[in-house]
Amino acid sequence: MNNVRSSSFVVSASSSREKFGALSTIIAIPACDEEDRISDCFAALSIQRDTAGRRIPPDAYRVLLFANNCRDETAEKARQVAANMSLHVDVLEASSTDLCSAAGLARKIAMDRAADRLEREGLTNGMILTTDADSVVAPTWLATTWREFALGADCVAGYIDANPGEFSGLGMDFRHRGFLEEHYHAVVAEIFALLDPRPHDPWPNHQVSSGASLAITLQMYRMIGGLPSRPTGEDSALALAVECAGGKVRHSMDVCVSTSCRLDGRAAGGAADAMKLRHAVVDTQCDDELESAFTITRKAWIKGHLRRASEIGFMEESAILRGLDLPSGEMAALLRTLQQGCFEIFWQQLCAVNSSLQYRNPLRPSMLPAEIARAEALLQFLRAQPYPLEAIDFFMEDGVTFEARLHSLHE
Repeated sequence: MNNVRSSSFVVSASSSREKFGALSTIIAIPACDEEDRISDCFAALSIQRDTAGRRIPPDAYRVLLFANNCRDETAEKARQVAANMSLHVDVLEASSTDLCSAAGLARKIAMDRAADRLEREGLTNGMILTTDADSVVAPTWLATTWREFALGADCVAGYIDANPGEFSGLGMDFRHRGFLEEHYHAVVAEIFALLDPRPHDPWPNHQVSSGASLAITLQMYRMIGGLPSRPTGEDSALALAVECAGGKVRHSMDVCVSTSCRLDGRAAGGAADAMKLRHAVVDTQCDDELESAFTITRKAWIKGHLRRASEIGFMEESAILRGLDLPSGEMAALLRTLQQGCFEIFWQQLCAVNSSLQYRNPLRPSMLPAEIARAEALLQFLRAQPYPLEAIDFFMEDGVTFEARLHSLHE
Protein backbone atom coordinates (compact mmCIF):
# COMPACT_ATOMS: atom_id res chain seq x y z
CA MET A 1 0.00 0.00 0.00
CA ASN A 2 1.50 3.34 -1.08
CA ASN A 3 1.10 6.99 -0.07
CA VAL A 4 -0.81 6.30 3.14
CA ARG A 5 -1.98 9.30 5.13
CA SER A 6 -4.07 9.30 8.25
CA SER A 7 -5.76 11.90 10.38
CA SER A 8 -7.94 11.82 13.46
CA PHE A 9 -10.81 13.95 14.74
CA VAL A 10 -11.85 13.45 18.35
CA VAL A 11 -14.80 14.93 20.21
CA SER A 12 -15.06 13.91 23.86
CA ALA A 13 -18.18 13.35 25.93
CA SER A 14 -18.68 13.15 29.65
CA SER A 15 -20.53 9.81 29.69
CA SER A 16 -18.37 6.71 29.80
CA ARG A 17 -18.65 4.00 27.18
CA GLU A 18 -18.91 1.36 29.91
CA LYS A 19 -22.36 2.70 30.80
CA PHE A 20 -23.62 1.47 27.46
CA GLY A 21 -21.87 -1.90 27.47
CA ALA A 22 -19.59 -1.00 24.58
CA LEU A 23 -16.20 -1.30 26.22
CA SER A 24 -14.33 -0.78 22.99
CA THR A 25 -15.86 -0.55 19.54
CA ILE A 26 -14.34 0.52 16.23
CA ILE A 27 -16.42 0.76 13.07
CA ALA A 28 -14.29 0.04 9.98
CA ILE A 29 -15.59 1.48 6.71
CA PRO A 30 -13.93 1.07 3.31
CA ALA A 31 -14.80 3.83 0.82
CA CYS A 32 -14.04 4.51 -2.82
CA ASP A 33 -15.37 7.72 -4.40
CA GLU A 34 -18.19 8.21 -1.91
CA GLU A 35 -18.10 11.97 -1.32
CA ASP A 36 -21.81 12.22 -2.17
CA ARG A 37 -22.85 9.54 0.32
CA ILE A 38 -20.42 9.70 3.22
CA SER A 39 -22.41 12.45 4.95
CA ASP A 40 -25.51 10.26 5.25
CA CYS A 41 -23.38 7.34 6.43
CA PHE A 42 -21.74 9.41 9.17
CA ALA A 43 -24.97 11.16 10.14
CA ALA A 44 -26.58 7.83 10.96
CA LEU A 45 -23.56 6.81 13.04
CA SER A 46 -23.62 10.10 14.93
CA ILE A 47 -27.18 9.73 16.27
CA GLN A 48 -27.03 6.23 17.73
CA ARG A 49 -29.27 5.50 20.68
CA ASP A 50 -29.89 2.55 22.96
CA THR A 51 -33.08 0.49 22.80
CA ALA A 52 -34.67 2.71 25.48
CA GLY A 53 -34.15 5.81 23.35
CA ARG A 54 -31.15 7.27 25.20
CA ARG A 55 -28.41 8.78 23.08
CA ILE A 56 -25.13 6.88 23.01
CA PRO A 57 -22.25 9.30 23.61
CA PRO A 58 -19.63 9.66 20.89
CA ASP A 59 -16.82 8.42 23.12
CA ALA A 60 -18.48 4.99 23.24
CA TYR A 61 -17.26 4.12 19.73
CA ARG A 62 -14.94 5.21 16.98
CA VAL A 63 -14.96 5.16 13.19
CA LEU A 64 -12.03 4.19 10.98
CA LEU A 65 -12.61 5.26 7.37
CA PHE A 66 -10.31 3.79 4.73
CA ALA A 67 -10.49 6.06 1.67
CA ASN A 68 -9.24 3.58 -0.89
CA ASN A 69 -7.98 4.80 -4.28
CA CYS A 70 -10.42 7.71 -4.26
CA ARG A 71 -10.46 10.05 -7.23
CA ASP A 72 -12.83 12.46 -5.53
CA GLU A 73 -12.85 14.29 -2.18
CA THR A 74 -14.18 11.45 -0.02
CA ALA A 75 -11.44 11.83 2.61
CA GLU A 76 -11.74 15.60 2.91
CA LYS A 77 -15.53 15.41 3.02
CA ALA A 78 -15.27 12.80 5.76
CA ARG A 79 -13.05 15.07 7.85
CA GLN A 80 -15.46 17.98 7.49
CA VAL A 81 -18.50 15.89 8.30
CA ALA A 82 -16.83 14.27 11.32
CA ALA A 83 -15.91 17.65 12.78
CA ASN A 84 -19.51 18.85 12.44
CA MET A 85 -21.17 15.71 13.80
CA SER A 86 -19.24 15.01 17.00
CA LEU A 87 -17.85 11.73 15.75
CA HIS A 88 -14.47 10.29 16.64
CA VAL A 89 -13.13 9.44 13.16
CA ASP A 90 -9.75 8.26 11.93
CA VAL A 91 -9.33 8.84 8.19
CA LEU A 92 -6.84 6.63 6.40
CA GLU A 93 -6.08 7.42 2.78
CA ALA A 94 -4.27 5.18 0.34
CA SER A 95 -3.28 5.37 -3.28
CA SER A 96 -2.41 1.78 -3.96
CA THR A 97 -1.68 -0.96 -6.39
CA ASP A 98 -4.05 -3.86 -6.94
CA LEU A 99 -3.14 -5.06 -3.45
CA CYS A 100 -6.12 -3.34 -1.90
CA SER A 101 -8.06 -1.96 -4.85
CA ALA A 102 -10.86 -4.54 -4.56
CA ALA A 103 -13.65 -3.89 -2.07
CA GLY A 104 -13.03 -7.04 -0.05
CA LEU A 105 -9.32 -6.37 0.29
CA ALA A 106 -9.97 -2.77 1.29
CA ARG A 107 -12.36 -3.95 4.00
CA LYS A 108 -9.68 -6.30 5.29
CA ILE A 109 -7.18 -3.45 5.60
CA ALA A 110 -9.71 -1.33 7.47
CA MET A 111 -10.65 -4.13 9.87
CA ASP A 112 -7.03 -5.16 10.40
CA ARG A 113 -6.16 -1.57 11.32
CA ALA A 114 -9.08 -1.48 13.74
CA ALA A 115 -7.88 -4.70 15.37
CA ASP A 116 -4.35 -3.33 15.66
CA ARG A 117 -5.66 -0.15 17.30
CA LEU A 118 -7.69 -2.08 19.87
CA GLU A 119 -4.70 -4.24 20.76
CA ARG A 120 -2.32 -1.29 21.08
CA GLU A 121 -4.72 0.24 23.57
CA GLY A 122 -5.04 -3.00 25.52
CA LEU A 123 -8.74 -3.35 24.67
CA THR A 124 -8.73 -7.10 24.28
CA ASN A 125 -12.47 -7.26 24.89
CA GLY A 126 -13.01 -5.05 21.87
CA MET A 127 -15.42 -5.36 18.96
CA ILE A 128 -14.93 -4.55 15.28
CA LEU A 129 -17.98 -3.53 13.28
CA THR A 130 -18.06 -2.79 9.59
CA THR A 131 -20.49 -1.22 7.15
CA ASP A 132 -20.27 0.43 3.74
CA ALA A 133 -19.89 4.09 2.91
CA ASP A 134 -23.06 4.00 0.80
CA SER A 135 -25.10 2.53 3.65
CA VAL A 136 -27.13 4.10 6.45
CA VAL A 137 -27.34 2.17 9.71
CA ALA A 138 -30.46 2.17 11.88
CA PRO A 139 -30.50 4.41 14.98
CA THR A 140 -30.14 1.34 17.24
CA TRP A 141 -27.55 -0.42 15.07
CA LEU A 142 -24.85 -0.24 17.71
CA ALA A 143 -27.10 -1.07 20.64
CA THR A 144 -28.69 -4.11 19.01
CA THR A 145 -25.29 -5.38 17.86
CA TRP A 146 -23.92 -5.03 21.41
CA ARG A 147 -26.99 -6.86 22.71
CA GLU A 148 -26.34 -9.81 20.40
CA PHE A 149 -22.76 -9.96 21.66
CA ALA A 150 -24.03 -9.87 25.24
CA LEU A 151 -26.26 -12.85 24.43
CA GLY A 152 -23.24 -14.88 23.37
CA ALA A 153 -22.61 -14.18 19.70
CA ASP A 154 -19.05 -14.06 18.39
CA CYS A 155 -20.11 -12.56 15.07
CA VAL A 156 -23.25 -10.61 14.17
CA ALA A 157 -24.60 -10.30 10.63
CA GLY A 158 -27.24 -7.59 10.31
CA TYR A 159 -30.27 -7.42 8.05
CA ILE A 160 -29.76 -5.43 4.85
CA ASP A 161 -32.60 -3.42 3.39
CA ALA A 162 -32.78 -1.14 0.39
CA ASN A 163 -32.52 2.62 0.68
CA PRO A 164 -36.24 3.48 0.67
CA GLY A 165 -35.97 6.65 -1.41
CA GLU A 166 -33.86 5.00 -4.09
CA PHE A 167 -35.92 1.81 -4.05
CA SER A 168 -39.14 3.77 -4.53
CA GLY A 169 -37.64 5.51 -7.55
CA LEU A 170 -36.96 2.30 -9.46
CA GLY A 171 -40.53 1.83 -10.61
CA MET A 172 -43.59 -0.18 -9.59
CA ASP A 173 -42.63 -3.37 -11.44
CA PHE A 174 -39.20 -3.48 -9.82
CA ARG A 175 -40.66 -2.74 -6.39
CA HIS A 176 -43.22 -5.53 -6.77
CA ARG A 177 -40.46 -7.94 -7.74
CA GLY A 178 -38.46 -6.84 -4.71
CA PHE A 179 -41.37 -7.39 -2.33
CA LEU A 180 -41.95 -10.91 -3.67
CA GLU A 181 -38.27 -11.82 -3.40
CA GLU A 182 -37.99 -10.48 0.15
CA HIS A 183 -41.11 -12.41 1.14
CA TYR A 184 -39.76 -15.65 -0.28
CA HIS A 185 -36.32 -15.10 1.26
CA ALA A 186 -38.03 -14.84 4.67
CA VAL A 187 -40.03 -18.00 4.01
CA VAL A 188 -36.86 -19.87 3.01
CA ALA A 189 -35.07 -18.67 6.14
CA GLU A 190 -37.89 -19.95 8.36
CA ILE A 191 -37.93 -23.34 6.66
CA PHE A 192 -34.21 -23.71 7.37
CA ALA A 193 -34.66 -22.43 10.92
CA LEU A 194 -37.26 -25.12 11.60
CA LEU A 195 -35.54 -28.04 9.85
CA ASP A 196 -31.90 -27.15 10.60
CA PRO A 197 -32.17 -25.21 13.87
CA ARG A 198 -29.16 -23.47 15.42
CA PRO A 199 -29.65 -22.63 19.13
CA HIS A 200 -27.41 -19.57 18.92
CA ASP A 201 -29.20 -18.25 15.80
CA PRO A 202 -32.91 -18.77 16.53
CA TRP A 203 -35.83 -17.66 14.42
CA PRO A 204 -36.47 -14.93 13.41
CA ASN A 205 -33.23 -14.71 11.48
CA HIS A 206 -31.99 -14.33 7.92
CA GLN A 207 -29.38 -16.07 5.76
CA VAL A 208 -27.09 -13.27 4.60
CA SER A 209 -23.65 -12.31 5.92
CA SER A 210 -22.94 -8.94 4.29
CA GLY A 211 -20.20 -6.41 4.83
CA ALA A 212 -22.87 -3.72 4.95
CA SER A 213 -23.53 -4.87 8.54
CA LEU A 214 -21.06 -7.25 10.07
CA ALA A 215 -19.51 -7.34 13.54
CA ILE A 216 -17.02 -9.59 15.30
CA THR A 217 -15.23 -9.69 18.62
CA LEU A 218 -11.53 -8.89 18.55
CA GLN A 219 -10.71 -12.25 20.13
CA MET A 220 -12.58 -14.16 17.42
CA TYR A 221 -11.12 -11.93 14.70
CA ARG A 222 -7.61 -12.90 15.77
CA MET A 223 -8.57 -16.54 16.28
CA ILE A 224 -9.61 -16.89 12.62
CA GLY A 225 -6.63 -14.89 11.33
CA GLY A 226 -8.61 -11.79 10.42
CA LEU A 227 -10.94 -11.14 7.52
CA PRO A 228 -10.22 -13.67 4.75
CA SER A 229 -8.22 -12.03 1.98
CA ARG A 230 -10.62 -12.03 -0.96
CA PRO A 231 -11.52 -9.41 -3.57
CA THR A 232 -15.23 -10.25 -3.07
CA GLY A 233 -17.17 -12.60 -0.83
CA GLU A 234 -14.99 -11.71 2.14
CA ASP A 235 -18.05 -11.19 4.33
CA SER A 236 -19.56 -14.65 3.92
CA ALA A 237 -16.05 -16.13 4.18
CA LEU A 238 -15.66 -14.41 7.56
CA ALA A 239 -18.89 -15.96 8.85
CA LEU A 240 -17.80 -19.38 7.62
CA ALA A 241 -14.40 -19.02 9.31
CA VAL A 242 -16.12 -18.17 12.60
CA GLU A 243 -18.36 -21.24 12.29
CA CYS A 244 -15.34 -23.45 11.60
CA ALA A 245 -13.53 -22.04 14.63
CA GLY A 246 -16.44 -23.12 16.81
CA GLY A 247 -17.84 -19.59 17.08
CA LYS A 248 -21.45 -18.46 17.04
CA VAL A 249 -22.75 -16.37 14.15
CA ARG A 250 -26.02 -14.56 14.77
CA HIS A 251 -28.05 -13.41 11.75
CA SER A 252 -30.04 -10.77 13.58
CA MET A 253 -33.23 -9.16 12.30
CA ASP A 254 -32.86 -6.41 14.92
CA VAL A 255 -29.52 -5.15 13.58
CA CYS A 256 -30.53 -3.21 10.47
CA VAL A 257 -28.96 -1.12 7.74
CA SER A 258 -30.26 0.33 4.49
CA THR A 259 -27.93 0.39 1.53
CA SER A 260 -27.75 1.96 -1.88
CA CYS A 261 -29.92 0.85 -4.78
CA ARG A 262 -27.69 2.48 -7.35
CA LEU A 263 -27.31 0.82 -10.72
CA ASP A 264 -23.80 2.20 -11.33
CA GLY A 265 -21.80 -0.02 -9.01
CA ARG A 266 -18.11 0.15 -8.14
CA ALA A 267 -17.40 -3.53 -8.82
CA ALA A 268 -18.06 -5.38 -12.08
CA GLY A 269 -20.45 -8.26 -11.55
CA GLY A 270 -21.55 -6.96 -8.17
CA ALA A 271 -24.95 -6.20 -6.68
CA ALA A 272 -25.43 -3.07 -8.77
CA ASP A 273 -24.98 -4.99 -12.03
CA ALA A 274 -27.53 -7.58 -10.87
CA MET A 275 -29.99 -4.82 -9.98
CA LYS A 276 -29.42 -3.12 -13.33
CA LEU A 277 -30.28 -6.32 -15.18
CA ARG A 278 -33.36 -6.95 -13.04
CA HIS A 279 -34.50 -3.37 -13.56
CA ALA A 280 -34.16 -3.73 -17.32
CA VAL A 281 -35.68 -7.24 -17.50
CA VAL A 282 -38.11 -7.50 -14.61
CA ASP A 283 -38.76 -11.24 -14.95
CA THR A 284 -35.11 -12.26 -15.13
CA GLN A 285 -34.03 -15.01 -12.72
CA CYS A 286 -33.98 -14.46 -8.96
CA ASP A 287 -31.08 -15.25 -6.63
CA ASP A 288 -29.77 -18.79 -6.94
CA GLU A 289 -31.12 -19.87 -3.56
CA LEU A 290 -34.71 -19.00 -4.49
CA GLU A 291 -35.70 -22.37 -5.90
CA SER A 292 -38.95 -24.32 -5.72
CA ALA A 293 -40.50 -24.98 -2.33
CA PHE A 294 -39.79 -28.71 -2.72
CA THR A 295 -36.11 -28.20 -3.62
CA ILE A 296 -35.55 -25.77 -0.74
CA THR A 297 -37.35 -28.00 1.76
CA ARG A 298 -35.40 -31.06 0.61
CA LYS A 299 -32.09 -29.26 1.10
CA ALA A 300 -33.07 -27.99 4.55
CA TRP A 301 -34.33 -31.47 5.51
CA ILE A 302 -31.12 -33.17 4.39
CA LYS A 303 -28.94 -30.56 6.06
CA GLY A 304 -30.87 -30.80 9.32
CA HIS A 305 -30.61 -34.58 9.48
CA LEU A 306 -26.93 -34.57 8.54
CA ARG A 307 -26.08 -31.92 11.13
CA ARG A 308 -27.83 -33.97 13.79
CA ALA A 309 -25.98 -37.13 12.66
CA SER A 310 -22.72 -35.21 12.85
CA GLU A 311 -23.43 -33.94 16.35
CA ILE A 312 -24.07 -37.43 17.70
CA GLY A 313 -21.19 -39.04 15.78
CA PHE A 314 -23.47 -41.11 13.56
CA MET A 315 -22.64 -39.68 10.14
CA GLU A 316 -21.12 -42.82 8.63
CA GLU A 317 -24.33 -44.70 9.42
CA SER A 318 -26.63 -41.95 8.10
CA ALA A 319 -29.19 -43.42 5.72
CA ILE A 320 -29.78 -39.96 4.24
CA LEU A 321 -26.09 -39.51 3.39
CA ARG A 322 -25.93 -43.01 1.88
CA GLY A 323 -29.07 -42.24 -0.09
CA LEU A 324 -27.20 -39.52 -2.01
CA ASP A 325 -25.25 -42.30 -3.80
CA LEU A 326 -21.84 -40.69 -3.61
CA PRO A 327 -18.78 -42.52 -4.99
CA SER A 328 -16.76 -44.13 -2.20
CA GLY A 329 -13.78 -41.82 -2.74
CA GLU A 330 -15.89 -38.69 -2.46
CA MET A 331 -17.65 -40.08 0.60
CA ALA A 332 -14.30 -40.74 2.30
CA ALA A 333 -13.06 -37.22 1.51
CA LEU A 334 -16.24 -35.70 2.94
CA LEU A 335 -15.96 -37.70 6.13
CA ARG A 336 -12.33 -36.59 6.53
CA THR A 337 -13.50 -32.97 6.24
CA LEU A 338 -16.10 -33.58 8.91
CA GLN A 339 -13.52 -35.16 11.21
CA GLN A 340 -11.61 -31.86 11.04
CA GLY A 341 -14.56 -30.32 12.83
CA CYS A 342 -16.40 -28.03 10.41
CA PHE A 343 -19.88 -29.13 9.39
CA GLU A 344 -20.46 -26.05 7.20
CA ILE A 345 -17.44 -26.85 5.00
CA PHE A 346 -18.57 -30.48 4.87
CA TRP A 347 -21.98 -29.23 3.67
CA GLN A 348 -20.46 -26.96 1.02
CA GLN A 349 -18.31 -29.79 -0.31
CA LEU A 350 -21.26 -32.17 -0.29
CA CYS A 351 -23.31 -29.70 -2.33
CA ALA A 352 -20.42 -29.33 -4.77
CA VAL A 353 -20.20 -33.06 -5.52
CA ASN A 354 -23.91 -33.92 -5.46
CA SER A 355 -25.87 -32.46 -8.34
CA SER A 356 -29.22 -32.66 -6.53
CA LEU A 357 -27.94 -30.23 -3.89
CA GLN A 358 -26.51 -27.69 -6.31
CA TYR A 359 -28.33 -24.53 -7.33
CA ARG A 360 -29.76 -25.34 -10.72
CA ASN A 361 -33.22 -23.87 -11.21
CA PRO A 362 -33.68 -20.43 -9.64
CA LEU A 363 -37.19 -19.08 -9.99
CA ARG A 364 -38.37 -16.08 -11.94
CA PRO A 365 -40.48 -13.43 -10.16
CA SER A 366 -43.59 -14.55 -12.05
CA MET A 367 -43.20 -17.98 -10.44
CA LEU A 368 -42.87 -16.72 -6.87
CA PRO A 369 -46.55 -16.34 -5.83
CA ALA A 370 -47.28 -20.04 -6.42
CA GLU A 371 -44.12 -21.17 -4.61
CA ILE A 372 -44.78 -18.79 -1.72
CA ALA A 373 -48.24 -20.31 -1.33
CA ARG A 374 -46.76 -23.84 -1.25
CA ALA A 375 -44.06 -22.89 1.22
CA GLU A 376 -46.46 -21.06 3.53
CA ALA A 377 -48.78 -24.09 3.61
CA LEU A 378 -45.79 -26.17 4.64
CA LEU A 379 -44.77 -23.64 7.29
CA GLN A 380 -48.24 -23.64 8.81
CA PHE A 381 -47.86 -27.39 9.28
CA LEU A 382 -44.27 -27.26 10.57
CA ARG A 383 -44.92 -24.53 13.12
CA ALA A 384 -47.48 -26.75 14.81
CA GLN A 385 -45.09 -29.69 15.17
CA PRO A 386 -43.02 -30.30 18.32
CA TYR A 387 -40.33 -31.95 16.15
CA PRO A 388 -40.53 -30.39 12.67
CA LEU A 389 -37.59 -32.31 11.18
CA GLU A 390 -39.11 -35.71 11.95
CA ALA A 391 -42.61 -34.52 11.03
CA ILE A 392 -41.52 -33.70 7.49
CA ASP A 393 -39.88 -37.08 6.84
CA PHE A 394 -42.95 -38.59 5.18
CA PHE A 395 -43.16 -35.59 2.78
CA MET A 396 -39.73 -36.04 1.28
CA GLU A 397 -39.84 -39.18 -0.83
CA ASP A 398 -40.02 -37.16 -4.05
CA GLY A 399 -41.62 -34.07 -5.54
CA VAL A 400 -44.90 -35.83 -6.33
CA THR A 401 -45.24 -37.06 -2.76
CA PHE A 402 -44.39 -33.59 -1.49
CA GLU A 403 -47.13 -32.00 -3.58
CA ALA A 404 -49.65 -34.65 -2.53
CA ARG A 405 -48.89 -34.15 1.15
CA LEU A 406 -49.16 -30.38 0.80
CA HIS A 407 -52.52 -30.78 -0.94
CA SER A 408 -53.73 -33.03 1.85
CA LEU A 409 -53.05 -30.27 4.39
CA HIS A 410 -55.88 -28.26 2.84
CA GLU A 411 -58.38 -31.09 3.05
